[in-house]
Amino acid sequence: EELNMDAAGRLVVGGSLTYETNMREGLLTHSEVQALLPDCEAVFTARAAGGDGYSAGCTFWMGAADKPRTSLEELALFVFRMHTEHAVFDPATSGAEWWTQVIDANDEIGFHWDRDYDMQVDQGLLVHPQIGTVTYLSDLGGPTVVVSHRSPMTVDESRRGTAEEGVHACWPRPGRHLSFDGQLLHGAPSGLAPPEIASPSGLAPPEIARRTSAATGAKRATFLVNIWCNHRPWGAECLPLAVSKGLSKALPLRCLKAKASLQEFTPRGATTASAGDRSKATRRRYVFTDAGEKLELAFKWPQPEGGGAASARASGASADAPFYRMITADGARCEIAAARQTSGARKRAKQGAR
Repeated sequence: EELNMDAAGRLVVGGSLTYETNMREGLLTHSEVQALLPDCEAVFTARAAGGDGYSAGCTFWMGAADKPRTSLEELALFVFRMHTEHAVFDPATSGAEWWTQVIDANDEIGFHWDRDYDMQVDQGLLVHPQIGTVTYLSDLGGPTVVVSHRSPMTVDESRRGTAEEGVHACWPRPGRHLSFDGQLLHGAPSGLAPPEIASPSGLAPPEIARRTSAATGAKRATFLVNIWCNHRPWGAECLPLAVSKGLSKALPLRCLKAKASLQEFTPRGATTASAGDRSKATRRRYVFTDAGEKLELAFKWPQPEGGGAASARASGASADAPFYRMITADGARCEIAAARQTSGARKRAKQGAR
């Protein structure tokens, strides 16, 4: 396969795409979320187990020119078309890579880059989707944190560096849709939930929050779609027929009746927050492994003031819909470095060298 990539390591696509980190409310209504949750749970269970004709942990492919068989495939194709309405690409090699996550509310998703991992293993190339997206189906669990640090183009290049533009953090809310540059580091740490999520005036009205929690069994449920133009990731497989037969068909989703356009959904800007005063911020550290290298992400996060929400300096953002852009300030840089050895690891290394 011959790939056409630009100087920034992106797959070349004609026209235009929006790479900025954005959040939109109401992609799905509450009743639509409830209808899709059983399908997301079924796909998540099947994906984790693997089966005849597909591997455990695989992602699924919905080609730009393919005909959806299930409501989840319809939604995946809608998300693809919504984000590529101004792009020019080859439909035969473009489409939506999709999967679902239904995990315990206290679990977390480690920091990582989305890539064509099969190509990484076989060729040593780090090829990313143009855009990554998360659609939330519950109001539980930690935020999706998107770090303004891009992956290099090959496994031999360093992934260390400084995220000069800070991080975005988007908390779950049923029907909410997050999109970001597919080259960026991201994860869902469980320890960053702001106090207001647990309060009676949380992200959703109490009756909605109770119904969502009951429907998911206290799970963090998400529908994930990566937008690929002019390259199909090698490991993405069509949803197996045996799995598709048990899923909903042609649910009357409101978004499918409208034109697939971002303009149909009002974008919401992030609250610009800062670690500010070092005495009122904590240094968060997250260790993860990428291409065999153990790395540590570290950034400062503001502590709540007076038991309320994290300190933020911005206008127009309400406490019931946390979507923050945490900027670097007062030397509080966001850094990706080699993971530090613990004292026990250093001791074992010295003993092994003798």
